[in-house]
Amino acid sequence: MENKLPLILAIIGIILLGIGAAYPYVIIYVDQTPPEITSTVPASGVTYQSLDAVRARVTDWESGMLLMLPLAVTATYPYVPENYYTQGYIECPDGVAPIFVLPISEKGVVITRVQMVIKPPYLLFADLSTPLYVIYYPAYDWYNFRKELSVLEHGLEFNVNYTIGFAIYDELGRQCSLDTWVIFVSGEAPPEPPPQAVCTMQIDGGAWVAMEELPQQPVGYPDVVDYGATITPVAEGSHTYTVEAMNKAGLTTTESGSFTIYTQLQGTWYINDQEIISSAQEIYSPSTTISFQFVKTLGVADEYITCTIAEGGTTLTTLTYTAANTWQGNYTFTAGRHDIDLKAYDGSAMIIFSVVGLAIPGGGITITLTLRHGFIILGAVCLVAAVIIKIKS
Repeated sequence: MENKLPLILAIIGIILLGIGAAYPYVIIYVDQTPPEITSTVPASGVTYQSLDAVRARVTDWESGMLLMLPLAVTATYPYVPENYYTQGYIECPDGVAPIFVLPISEKGVVITRVQMVIKPPYLLFADLSTPLYVIYYPAYDWYNFRKELSVLEHGLEFNVNYTIGFAIYDELGRQCSLDTWVIFVSGEAPPEPPPQAVCTMQIDGGAWVAMEELPQQPVGYPDVVDYGATITPVAEGSHTYTVEAMNKAGLTTTESGSFTIYTQLQGTWYINDQEIISSAQEIYSPSTTISFQFVKTLGVADEYITCTIAEGGTTLTTLTYTAANTWQGNYTFTAGRHDIDLKAYDGSAMIIFSVVGLAIPGGGITITLTLRHGFIILGAVCLVAAVIIKIKS
């Protein structure tokens, strides 16, 4: 039996590698919920010394991560995966448009009929009942229906937005339907922009400011994205803001609030002896221990002032009064990204002078493994084990 073990492992390894190579490798973005706006700068009910930059942290549990699924995972059959049908601008060489739909059927259950309706003029094509081909996977059957449609011969026009409706029926009497849109073009179709997640902010009902993804993102959290943008400094007084986030599925979330700019306490903050000059600044540190300092330039007497460092609403440390108009302190963070509030209280108002993105190296990386990867890795392990055993024997 010992002599046969390397051969058995080698056979298993080859089989697993073959399954991994042939496994239906399709990335499906399952997204039925809008993104969540986790935090913003400005934040509702908060008082700032000044504000010349805005920021938002957006969490999108579905769109942010790649959910690798075998296509057979579904509650009902038949069904059509998203984007596996004709949609968008369709180039029509010689006036002919390729129309296709790729439904998935329960294993062994035949799709007997596919209807296609173009609206308007409600032109019915019932001759899509013979598939171009069928791919038989272990858990399901994947059909490909296709029709070459002559645009002008059927009274259709170029550069007109039409709705195409598909209805798919199987031999058990079950059905599914979907609507999509097409524009037939006689020349080269303009490229369709890929879907993008966006985040915008509005101050006091003014123009919307488009925020961009910040260079340094939270480490180990692929579902979380930090956005930011610089703005014209906001005047002293009370203000309102509105933030809107949209994910790649087109789902949106809106959050609104109010904040205050308070200028009767002024000063300069330093992190690792680096001056903080923006209300949303990025600091990179090679060490986990960070030094903080606040130097007052305007305000009440020193004995009335308290300076603190906070993260996520939790106070991390209170700075020590070390000299006239000066407060200092240190704090040791874990590796990764931290959003730090630099706060000062003068007896009248708790003021957030700045919200700093603090990046500390060593946070690690995130690796996403799929079932396909698992087959390939296990297959390779089996082959290596077979070789080692053979050599030792």
